Amino acid sequence: MAPKKPIKNTQKPEIKAEAKNEPRFQQNKNKETKTQAGPSLGTKFINFITDERTRIILGIMVFLGVIFLLVSFVSYFFTGAADQSKMDLSWRELQSLRTDIQNWASVTGAVLAETFINRWFGVASFSILYFGTIIALRLINVKLTTLWKAFFHTCFWLIWVSVLLGYTLSPFYKDFLFFSPGGRHGDEASRWVISYVGMPGTLMILIGTFLAYAIVSSKATIPFLKGLFTKKPKAAKATTPEFIIENEPVEASVAVGT
Repeated sequence: MAPKKPIKNTQKPEIKAEAKNEPRFQQNKNKETKTQAGPSLGTKFINFITDERTRIILGIMVFLGVIFLLVSFVSYFFTGAADQSKMDLSWRELQSLRTDIQNWASVTGAVLAETFINRWFGVASFSILYFGTIIALRLINVKLTTLWKAFFHTCFWLIWVSVLLGYTLSPFYKDFLFFSPGGRHGDEASRWVISYVGMPGTLMILIGTFLAYAIVSSKATIPFLKGLFTKKPKAAKATTPEFIIENEPVEASVAVGT
């Protein structure tokens, strides 16, 4: 009899293959657990910022800041003269004298009003309140206009009014005002332009920039300008109708002395 051939065990490679596949399966599990761990820190921050509750809270805070600036600016016209002598002091010195500050918004309001109105843009600083109000309303999902339009209008009025007041009032305000209506920015900018083109040239630049702004911001500006330079047709005179009375009785005339 021929010797029997040994039977090969075919289950061992399967076991080996299963043994090889086990670490890969565990790696896939580890990847899944990592992905399911949660969003990243950046995603959490974006979700926090875009959350409706966060936006409403930020909008309320911005609106309260606008009101605080409004109170500070209005109070400056009544109390700024009394506080101006203290505005050159350091912040630590102002804190020790904060009970002597007359501004309605205390030392913080006095510093902000002195900085914006007297040292920067003058009365034109009130236009910043408009932009802050638009931002606050947008944060609480109230859309009056786009942020870019509000920014454009704010920048124009902030600069143009400041230069205009510096151009017109800088030679006179020191006699009757304790602050510059156009701010130091308006005074310096108007002097700089005057040094190049003189008083008439500065006036033409102010008029030209205002007309350009009006044309860009309103469609009714061009028809209005055309109407100023075109003659209006004269209205025809109204003719009163003539009434002819027929069969009017004729008075009989009697000759005297007949």
